[in-house]
Amino acid sequence: MLTPLLKRLREAAPISISVVYRNHTRACKKRAYQIVMGKGKNIEKRRKTLYKGLLDYQQKVRGYARRAIDGEAVAPCDVEVMGTVAQLKDVLPLAEQVYDQAHRRVIMG
Repeated sequence: MLTPLLKRLREAAPISISVVYRNHTRACKKRAYQIVMGKGKNIEKRRKTLYKGLLDYQQKVRGYARRAIDGEAVAPCDVEVMGTVAQLKDVLPLAEQVYDQAHRRVIMG
């Protein structure tokens, strides 16, 4: 959910404001597929490793969103940019809640 908002913010922001992020969508989809479709003897250990990698990507994207929010707070722009920043501010706490819950459930056991 954060990556499309970051993409929209990058497209809407003026040239003077740079929104830097990497799109990890393909890698995340691959990890999720491997988690779901995994088979074999040590699958629980492998799933835990894959899930940790997926959560690492989520942390990176949350960091991109935080930096984008901080950058836009310094230089407010047009209505579309401010609307997208407001959506990011709404979604970011939910993403942190998802991370905490998944970390406790999967990584910590």
